[in-house]
Formats: sequence, structure tokens, C-alpha cells
Amino acid sequence: MTLRDGMIWNVQCKNNMTDLAWIEAEPKRFARYNRNLVLAYERALAKERNREGVLTAHLGNDAVEHMLVSRFPVVTDNSRIVAFSQIDDFANRADAILANRKHDAVK
Repeated sequence: MTLRDGMIWNVQCKNNMTDLAWIEAEPKRFARYNRNLVLAYERALAKERNREGVLTAHLGNDAVEHMLVSRFPVVTDNSRIVAFSQIDDFANRADAILANRKHDAVK
């Protein structure tokens, strides 16, 4: 968890102990494993969203965003799930999430 510009960022780090050589040996296996990880990660993000009242009550701030960093090189279009190999892009993704949040609030 961290604060950035008055926003609480709840960041989960997931370390999946998997033999990448075994997973990458078959494209179908990689696709299936990747799909299952993305679903699990999306459930984890939803679980955190459902519990954010605990954070807001404890920290006294109602602005919370959730992100997840995966050690597995996951492939997804969910901007809240960041592969560790793309950690340099984390700040850009966070900025995009905030921009979308502001855009949605105007609607």
C-alpha cells in the first residue's frame, strides 16, 4: 500500500511458482494457464475492492485504487494487472487509471 497524490494505492504482488519452460513449451498450455491466472487476479482485485472500506476507515481517506503485480509474464488487457517485466510502466498505468476515473466522474 502506498499514497500517491492523496490517493491510496493498494498494490498486491503475486508470485506464482511455475516452471516457465514447461508452461511455454506448449502454446495451449500457456494460454490456459494465462487465462486462469487473469481470472484469479481479477477475482483478487474484486475482493480488495469489496474490502476497501477497511482501508478508508483505517487511513481516513476515501480515494482508493487497486493494482496487482504478477511475477508470471501474464498477458491481459486489464490495466490494473501489471507483469513484473513491465514494472517500468506502472506509473503510466496508474496515471491512465486516474484519468479514466476523472473522465467517468464527469459523465
